[in-house]
Amino acid sequence: MALKRLRSFLLSTPWPVTFGLLVPLQLLLAWTQYKGLSMGVLSRGVMELWVHGRQPTLAWVPFIHPPGYSLFMNVVDTTSAALDVDPAAHVLVHGWLCHAAVVVLVAWAMNRWLDARAALVAAALVALSPNGLRPFEHYPLATLLSTGALLACVELARRGDKRSMWIAIVAVWIATDLHLSTWFAIGGTMALVFATMAERRKVAFVASAAMIGGFLLTTIPGLWRVLAMGAGDDPERTVGTMTVEWTNPALLALLVVWFVPWLFKRAPEAAALACGIAAFSAVTLELQRMQVADGQPYPYSLHYFELVDPALAVCAAWALHLVATGGEPGRLRRWGAALAALGLIASQGWFLLQGQGWVFLNKFWFWAILWPFGG
Repeated sequence: MALKRLRSFLLSTPWPVTFGLLVPLQLLLAWTQYKGLSMGVLSRGVMELWVHGRQPTLAWVPFIHPPGYSLFMNVVDTTSAALDVDPAAHVLVHGWLCHAAVVVLVAWAMNRWLDARAALVAAALVALSPNGLRPFEHYPLATLLSTGALLACVELARRGDKRSMWIAIVAVWIATDLHLSTWFAIGGTMALVFATMAERRKVAFVASAAMIGGFLLTTIPGLWRVLAMGAGDDPERTVGTMTVEWTNPALLALLVVWFVPWLFKRAPEAAALACGIAAFSAVTLELQRMQVADGQPYPYSLHYFELVDPALAVCAAWALHLVATGGEPGRLRRWGAALAALGLIASQGWFLLQGQGWVFLNKFWFWAILWPFGG
């Protein structure tokens, strides 16, 4: 009986597992990397924690870096110098804190919209994401802001009131002023809201216009100067390379289910989010093919898909929730959804452990640092 009550409690709210297990896991992984960095056994070539250094203040930095990027880089540079710490260590710590914040944000949103079980599935998928292993410069913060912006757009599609509209406008403005690629996902999401949710058409149009206007007003004239420079030159060895980077392909494959009509109709706001991620993926892969965006072979590939990785987890958990709660026979659906969720979480964990062999010079060091009885 006690075990049954404990199980019931743990599945009635996401917070004991989130703060008792998933967030501490982020801190534990951060500690192993911090120790590995200080011991010189972390692969800096793969990690690329601090590469570009100080930038012209509030300038648009070629090729996809709005003014927020230079602001972030210069804050890290200044504070690292003031504290006399390695900027790479600074980035590593901030990156894992951002990743932990994304876990909490996703759990909060899914618990608010669906239930505790969906929240735990989404949060676990984010917590075990292999993308978190490489906190490269501004990407962890950009991922946190992008996730907030995309979830704000979902909330706007759900509620359609002025408060949710203004929150979405501000969230998108902040996120896109740090990383341009977020626009691909935001654009696809808002376009589908406008096209398929007639009751939200007016607010979607006003919000989209304000989002675009705010971005342009805070990035001109630097945006035009960068566009005039054309594409960058990438090494010959990366030409034609198209990669989803460190993202779990199973999560991307699950986007297909959102084009099933009954799922689409039951949660059009989630379908809009899935459409935004699909648009982001298509544009990013095409830009890699054209070498406008750098495509590099695994494990040296860049971090673009990290920006939508938490939103992928939300879409996966949402789809499984609808399968579990819709139609008959109920028990078969619930068991199928539960097994699929466990399979996805296990695959995330497998990718996370496999990634340790790349970010450490030898996977032995990861296990050695974790071993509590080491010297």
